[in-house]
Amino acid sequence: MDISSWGEKIDTMINKLLKFVDKNSNKIILVISIILSIVSFIYFYNHDLITAYGDSRAHLNISRRVVDSLTPGIAQLGGAWLPLLHILMLPTIWINFMWHSGISGSLVNMVAYVIATYSLYRLVEEITKSKISATIAYLILAFNINILYFQAIPMSEMLFISTFIVALFYLYKWQNTQQISALLLSATFFLLTSLNRYEGWFVVVGAVIAIALVSLRRFGRKKAEGYVILFGTLASLGIMLWLLWQLVIFGHPFDFLRSEFAAGVNTARDIEAGLVPTYKNLPVSIMTQVYATVHMSGFLVTALAGLAILTFLIKNISHLFKTKEFILLLAIIPFLFEILAVYRGNVPVYVPEIRASVPIPDFFNVRYALFSLPAIAIFVSILSKQKIITFFLVAIIILNNLMITPILGKSITALKDKGVVSSREHLELQTWFKNNYDDGLILVSVASSDAFIFKTNLNMEKFISEGSGKYWRESMSNPSKYARWVLIQDSQDSNRDSLFKHLDMNALNKDFDLQEKSAGYSFYKIKDN
Repeated sequence: MDISSWGEKIDTMINKLLKFVDKNSNKIILVISIILSIVSFIYFYNHDLITAYGDSRAHLNISRRVVDSLTPGIAQLGGAWLPLLHILMLPTIWINFMWHSGISGSLVNMVAYVIATYSLYRLVEEITKSKISATIAYLILAFNINILYFQAIPMSEMLFISTFIVALFYLYKWQNTQQISALLLSATFFLLTSLNRYEGWFVVVGAVIAIALVSLRRFGRKKAEGYVILFGTLASLGIMLWLLWQLVIFGHPFDFLRSEFAAGVNTARDIEAGLVPTYKNLPVSIMTQVYATVHMSGFLVTALAGLAILTFLIKNISHLFKTKEFILLLAIIPFLFEILAVYRGNVPVYVPEIRASVPIPDFFNVRYALFSLPAIAIFVSILSKQKIITFFLVAIIILNNLMITPILGKSITALKDKGVVSSREHLELQTWFKNNYDDGLILVSVASSDAFIFKTNLNMEKFISEGSGKYWRESMSNPSKYARWVLIQDSQDSNRDSLFKHLDMNALNKDFDLQEKSAGYSFYKIKDN
């Protein structure tokens, strides 16, 4: 057969394939995301990593207490953590396997991952009118190994990223079309973002300000007022409801900032001990967040994002509020929020490049840097408008993702976090308890021991904790009234343990015997009559 005819057939096949991909790109992206989500979940599940984070167990327990506790009900959602993830787990959390395996939370975040990656692709395609640019953004987010891990576990990071990206997508669409439906959808997803993490509160404020600035410049004062009121009322509704919830359930609208569960309260002792190098130190706070971003997203794309954002600002500085891409600067707010949070001492973030004068973990809370990924993906993809560097960018992104992916057994950054390491502690105490527990209620502080509670595999109705109403209140002065067992954290971390702070120790020693002391915890059992 003539070689030229073979060449023509190959060209025809390639052209048909390219046309098919171009026509069905959105569906292809969706299918790839679903496959990536399922495959990565199976990998992490088979390696017993779904509930490796201590906080993941706490999230599962919060949702479970709504349907299984001494005082079940919607009030069990209250506390320092915002409720969206816990609410979304309710349809499956009542099934013991879904609870103890962590899959109840995994399902929520796997769906969130698919929505986030698909929506990012559509957003960038809308911005650049280029499927190649959209693919570049997709590669940055969808193939990040840390994102693939967090989409497989019951933590709040993936859900936040998902609702945030969808909110940005509809806000950008509204800006181009002025469709009220797009504005309302954006406000709805900003509302959901604010009900998942406190970063979302700053994002909502930023979105309201952005809409005001854009509307004033483009539509005049009258329309601007209408847009701001319509959007702001709906987008901020979640914040208002949470403050009202705190007031009704806990007696103060800002209880989440002052309770034993609050991150800032837990960090105060570390600040006094000089263990928080970012506290009141802006340069160190900025560098800590930059290093955290590099660890979670990779040096190459982080550097590209910095270049892209700088280029964008320089190019548009004279008409920043008029450019359609101004709205996209909202994606940077989570990065700025984390800098502010570590600077104020609300939460510690540790990276090995910045050390205090005393030993601290190499990695702690670096996962918060994942919130910068949408901004990284969006602004790097905008660079690809210059076709001459498109293939160069694709090569860099692939290399970057390979560099942060485990090779030869090396652990991914997300699994080096103190939150994973500390959750592996107390195995000896857990083993002792399983061998000696002989039924009865257990008085324990959730603030210090939620991960331990999860590992017992007991139903939540077996525990008297901060959310147990009268059972908890009456037990502070008379622990033997309901409880057969008492677990107290009385180590240097006891500032987190509500029992250590409020329990009548004389009553405890009168009616209970110390049975086991291990890893900073003490287990008591009621005395035999």
